[in-house]
Amino acid sequence: MKTTLALALLLLPGPGNTSPKTRPVASLDNSVVITEADLSDWQASQACYGQGAMTSREAAFMRLLEAAIAERAMRSAGKPRVASSDLAKEAGRIDRETRAPDILDCIKRHFGKRVKRYHQVFVKTAFVESRMREFIMRDPKVQEPLRRKVASAAEDAARGSGMAETAERYGLSYASSTYQPGDGPARAPDLRHDRGMPPHGRERSVDPEFVRPHLAGLSPGELKKGLIESDYAFQIVRLLERREDGSILFETISSQKISQEEWLKTLPKMRLVVPEEGLRRWVSGIKGNPRLAAATLD
Repeated sequence: MKTTLALALLLLPGPGNTSPKTRPVASLDNSVVITEADLSDWQASQACYGQGAMTSREAAFMRLLEAAIAERAMRSAGKPRVASSDLAKEAGRIDRETRAPDILDCIKRHFGKRVKRYHQVFVKTAFVESRMREFIMRDPKVQEPLRRKVASAAEDAARGSGMAETAERYGLSYASSTYQPGDGPARAPDLRHDRGMPPHGRERSVDPEFVRPHLAGLSPGELKKGLIESDYAFQIVRLLERREDGSILFETISSQKISQEEWLKTLPKMRLVVPEEGLRRWVSGIKGNPRLAAATLD
């Protein structure tokens, strides 16, 4: 009887006797963010995508860790914790909009009645990524310094400063563009990769959907009031000329918005602990990952 009781006590979870499923795989600032159960559930859900799916332990670890770092970063900036109601709503959206119902059914079969686990492991990773993108693109505190910079350039241009010279002075991008009606819609200016482009007056193809709201009603030499804001950039535009053939010449000053990587670098470093030696060694060899750059590996 004493032997049986002693054995039972040894099998109880404790600091040195953690259940394999709940064993910590990674923690951030002393809070466990990934367990063995998280890894196995994520791997099983990804296996539903079939041949070629990323189902390795390392892939599972990185996907979950990136989401954990993003969530923690947003919370440090005042965003609320992801709530169970958020995940339930997102799960409903996935049900309505999925283009692969067979894969989704496979994933749900793995979790079975463990709906909370399905939400936490599968739904939450995608939800956090979506929230992070929206946060970086739209949060006033994140983008305000750059918005003020482009607004100051607009004020200088409105006072008569040349657009190219103003762009160079502020370290922004300058380009002139010609819109030719009747050529058919070309691709709109793609500002996602223009940050830091030296001012050199590069010609761009322009979509009519850019011309109509931003250049209609302007007179030659007139600067559009206010900033043009897209998901990726801030921009100011000045009409230069309306030609007899119907084409329009204009110039822009622009800057790509502050990126996720740039914003994460402004935050205090998170303390990342990975107890497993092999996984820790693998993580320490990764270079250039913006999420990992936000953490210090102990």
